[in-house]
Amino acid sequence: MDATEYHRRRRFAKTPFGEIAYVERGSGPVALFLHGYPLNGYQWRDIIERLSAVRRCIAIDLMSAGYTRPALDQDLSYPAQARMIAAFLDALNVEQVDLVGNDSGSAVSQIFAARHARRLRSLTLTNSVVHDQWPPPALVWLVDAARASTAISTTLALYFHRQRGLAITLALNGASAAGFTIGPLLVALSQNIGVGNAVPIAVVGALALTLPLIWFGIKPAGAEVAEDALVSEGADFRASGVERTWRFWSIALPFALALAAQVGLIVHLVSFLLPRLGADGAAWALSLTSVAAVTGRLALAGTIDRLHQRRAAAASFASQAVGLAVMVAFSSTPAALYGGCLLFGLSVGNVITFPALIVQRECPPSLFGRVIGLSTAISQFTFALAPALLGVVQDSAGGYGVALCLCMTLQLAAALSVLCGTRDAG
Repeated sequence: MDATEYHRRRRFAKTPFGEIAYVERGSGPVALFLHGYPLNGYQWRDIIERLSAVRRCIAIDLMSAGYTRPALDQDLSYPAQARMIAAFLDALNVEQVDLVGNDSGSAVSQIFAARHARRLRSLTLTNSVVHDQWPPPALVWLVDAARASTAISTTLALYFHRQRGLAITLALNGASAAGFTIGPLLVALSQNIGVGNAVPIAVVGALALTLPLIWFGIKPAGAEVAEDALVSEGADFRASGVERTWRFWSIALPFALALAAQVGLIVHLVSFLLPRLGADGAAWALSLTSVAAVTGRLALAGTIDRLHQRRAAAASFASQAVGLAVMVAFSSTPAALYGGCLLFGLSVGNVITFPALIVQRECPPSLFGRVIGLSTAISQFTFALAPALLGVVQDSAGGYGVALCLCMTLQLAAALSVLCGTRDAG
């Protein structure tokens, strides 16, 4: 079955979780196929064609993959995917299935099997994610590194000093752009030529683009770093016990608070906006926030190296607090909600750029990697808890007003604490 035929056969089942895309082939007992990420049901095209003589084969697109249209505020976790499978089978009036899962789709299959054992005739797992082996232990460090900006900041610190702010800003924008360029390209290639061909082509293409840039574009490490690199005279960073100095905590604490507020708000933003703006309006507001984040980072790129970076960071935190205040005070006014999202979004990208620049100015070069790494780890631990905390506050208060006020408090506390290091920073 080629891509054209597969697309022609695509149907949608309406469920409480959204419109679930699927392709069906054959007749007889139902066999349901769950793909892994970042693929979709097209992964099973050859299998369902071969089994169509003995099974009614159904290959679906999981939520956030392929052509499935989940509800805007839909939970996309593995347990939610398993609940969606049950609702999907109900929509098709299917009582029992032979369930086949591959990769991360097998994780969903196992959850479904544990919760809906009576609906299974058989369970087949291929190349499977099992128990607590996701991500694979050998790759946990790589996943953590990919999620953080520490590697980017530390690498660029070797090559840029006078324009490090501009370099980090452009690099982080490049990393963000890859999310909405490389991912969709890989999916499109997989659908047309198969994942076995698409992945090598994508890898070779990426290497063909980046290796010449690295070879011809990067000078020897440290070539631009002057011996009189700007480090504050009052800096009290030490090679040992750096985490016990106030200078360190005057960086780590404010950015942990600001990122907790920022991540918490972003996770809950759609749920807050949906009843006020509707699905289309909430989508536009979220898009506006994303565009503002990239725009704000680019706007600051040209001047960030000449600014007093602690004061600029405090201004960014305060501007986000003002954006939240606008949304809380005028929560029934669409224009105010859009304006609040815009104001909040302008600093989203800069909040992860500032720590490296402040550390560069105030920390000896030999300690840069350690200080920015510790600070980032603290921020990650803090903001990982933020969405759950805001959810508890929202549930307890019966609305998002108190939760957003908590975010404002965290932003203002971040602004004050980052300024507390200004006197020592010179």
